[in-house]
Amino acid sequence: MPSDEREIGFLKGYGWIIFGTADKLSCVDPGVASKSDTMKEQMGSWLQHLAPWDVFFTGTWSRPITLDGVLYGTRRYLKMIEKWAGIPIYAYFGVERGDKGHLLHVHALMGNVGHLKCFCGTRMAQGKWGLDCCLLHGWPWGYARAERYDPNKGAARYVSKYVTKRLAEYDLVGFPAVPQSAFTLEKRRK
Repeated sequence: MPSDEREIGFLKGYGWIIFGTADKLSCVDPGVASKSDTMKEQMGSWLQHLAPWDVFFTGTWSRPITLDGVLYGTRRYLKMIEKWAGIPIYAYFGVERGDKGHLLHVHALMGNVGHLKCFCGTRMAQGKWGLDCCLLHGWPWGYARAERYDPNKGAARYVSKYVTKRLAEYDLVGFPAVPQSAFTLEKRRK
């Protein structure tokens, strides 16, 4: 069946269901959604509509670090990015323990950073971190990844999984959010 004839949707209490045209596919039985699946879907939907996001970010540490260290480091990085942005930024981040090596890392959605570069285009030597050329190289502790937020790629739902994980550390920073467009309008009025 061509993908344009079917639609995937989340049905509370049932989980992800593939809907199709009546003559081809009415429903694929997905079983019953778990409480954690329902919570992740609701949190992901809430995050997606909470504010206009600009960047999906992942940051790691090059050595083992405590949870308190991850929380401190992530907030410190966001404060540094806010200085670069020149306007208040807002973010949601969640801490995850990796499957391999069980090291902690962070995933974040960031707003009011759309005018900053995600990647400057230059490959840096290992150990070159904390530079002010782009969001990627600004991360001072290890490997990072920064990309433009695309609501169709599922980043909001991806970071929402932290509400149900055993290590459930997440935070909202800079809320209530004032999207960048409000700052642009304010500058035009002056």
